[in-house]
Amino acid sequence: MPALRAGLSPRRRLAGALTALTVLPLLTLGLAQLRGILNMPSQMLLYLLAVVVVALLGGLVPALA
Repeated sequence: MPALRAGLSPRRRLAGALTALTVLPLLTLGLAQLRGILNMPSQMLLYLLAVVVVALLGGLVPALA
């Protein structure tokens, strides 16, 4: 059985931070174009999905940043 680590590696946290820095602005630009099509709850669900993806990649700190 492998030894348990005390957190995510720096490489994985960096991947999460870079994902947050690219995905969230791109999502904002995309949703600005779809303003008339998607309502506010749908937009918020897409932002929540993006935050969950960032949290899965990089942990809690990049997701909250």
